[in-house]
Amino acid sequence: MVIKKNIFLTLIGLGIVFIVVLYPAILSLFLVSDKSEIASVSSPSSIEIVLRTLIWSIVVGIVATAIGWPVGIRLVSLKRNTQRALLAMFVMTLIIPAYAIFYVWWQAWPSGTWLHAIIVEYGYLGVASKMCLAIALIAWSWPIPALISSMVARSDNSLSILNQLDNTSIFRKGVLRIQKDIKIISVSILIVAAITASNTTCFDLAQVVTIGNELRSVIASGNSIFSVPLLSFSGLIIAVISAVLLIRFSSKSPVSIQANHKTAIPILILWFALSGLPLFVTFIITKSNVVEFIKLYQGDIAKSLLIALGVACASVLILIASATMHLSSSSTTKTIAKGIDFSWIVVAFLPASIVVSFYSISWHSTGIEWMYRTPVILIFAHLTKVGFVASLGGKWVASCSSLKTLFALDNAQSMKQTLTALFPRLVISCVVIVGVSFAVSLSEVALTNQLSPPSTNQPIAVALLNAMHYQRPQTVTAALLIVILVAGCSGLVVAFANRKLVALLFIVCIGSCNSYEQNPIADAIQIGGAGRSDGRFTTPRAIATNNDVVVVIDKSGRLQKFNHDGVFLSSWELELSGTGYPTGVSIDSDGSIWIAVAIRRLWIDKKSMQSMLAPVG
Repeated sequence: MVIKKNIFLTLIGLGIVFIVVLYPAILSLFLVSDKSEIASVSSPSSIEIVLRTLIWSIVVGIVATAIGWPVGIRLVSLKRNTQRALLAMFVMTLIIPAYAIFYVWWQAWPSGTWLHAIIVEYGYLGVASKMCLAIALIAWSWPIPALISSMVARSDNSLSILNQLDNTSIFRKGVLRIQKDIKIISVSILIVAAITASNTTCFDLAQVVTIGNELRSVIASGNSIFSVPLLSFSGLIIAVISAVLLIRFSSKSPVSIQANHKTAIPILILWFALSGLPLFVTFIITKSNVVEFIKLYQGDIAKSLLIALGVACASVLILIASATMHLSSSSTTKTIAKGIDFSWIVVAFLPASIVVSFYSISWHSTGIEWMYRTPVILIFAHLTKVGFVASLGGKWVASCSSLKTLFALDNAQSMKQTLTALFPRLVISCVVIVGVSFAVSLSEVALTNQLSPPSTNQPIAVALLNAMHYQRPQTVTAALLIVILVAGCSGLVVAFANRKLVALLFIVCIGSCNSYEQNPIADAIQIGGAGRSDGRFTTPRAIATNNDVVVVIDKSGRLQKFNHDGVFLSSWELELSGTGYPTGVSIDSDGSIWIAVAIRRLWIDKKSMQSMLAPVG
């Protein structure tokens, strides 16, 4: 049963990644190779575009890391509730598309204002656009190094403690921190640079030619991305390097943080200045009306929500499959899970035009062109940007040490038992994944605009892109407000994630606000410990008591009897037949002890003192 379950979940994970990622990529490469479409060679213009992309990406990565890394270090010194709130803000910022941040900075000097007139008069329009682009990319991406540095600092706070003991100066603290974290800082810079390099919409709006929007222009002109191999392979190499860095990155187990908590005001000011203030001011200036927006685009919104629902459902399947595969005791299954993670990360970092090219070539050339004329193609395309979040979310679910121990000692016998064991973390992850799926699907512009099939109602992202190009800020801000609300819901779940299901139940709990503080038990005693001797246990499975004794049964099948003072009285060995482990024990009114065993049940007749086995059901 376990083998069938693992094979089924493995097939789900492999099936989705094959249809969405591997099939279009492999088939496109073979079709292009057969037709010998790779005819051009590297040109100076391609080299110039690659260099421009790398310069922009690395500069943004360095500046964003310089801002975000100290923020992450400070984050772990805050109170737990404050940390949750800031994590929610960071997650919300990352779910909001980068072009939204650029657009609100761009609207800081809209056409017709005195500032715009001065910029145009002195010929600085291009410079101003590039400045807005740089600020927007940094304002969107700095939470990434902040989250990375917080994970590193949370797993090792020895340097912070030493700096406090030695009363080290701020400059010296910075030097020591860079020396200690130089490898992880480099990883952070490269990850932010890779994300920036794959961005298409921001550079397109700012009229900066990079790999992403140049490939889009090549496809729009009727050519293949393989007609510019340097650009295509550069985008692929950047994606592969990013995937390797993310797969290899991991933080150690958390350690205790020093008790002297610091204030979060500097972090709040920074976030508000870079991200919050532009959004807030733009919403006020444009006077966006969400109600009118919904009335005008209700058909487009309905179609977008339907596509987003499909993306969310597929993402949840990816999440569950990834979690169970990473928890598997089979090394082959774990290797497959890592390969699937790698594939999702690579495709997520690819420029949108490469994904569009793969999809158009593969589905058009294999007799399945109907797929290209339905919204299903958009569900697959959006999964390329969301799938890695679900896959890594499954890895996070499986990273719980207690779950690993549970599955190693007593592997689940069915799908229901597996989901029950994963339930607390799985619910939190599912809510976050659904929120991310809806936010990304509603706001994904580059893929949607190039792949959306002709229809009366287009996805709202198409209208969003047109509104940005044709200067209709009211439409843009109304659409972004909806995306921000969805992102905010995901952020709230992250904020309450360590409180298990509180994020899902707090609305219900509001209706019953009468609470009291439970006084701790003063006379609690501890019985036994780990071991095989009398009074010790090998993973206790169940406990029962009556007026006379306390009985405990552990995983080995040994039943031990104690008095109410915790003194060992006697023990009895249950002969396990290989059909399961003890799952419960009870004492009835006659003093008979009943033991529940997986697949079978066992009872002890007090009168005959004989044990009997009988099948369940």
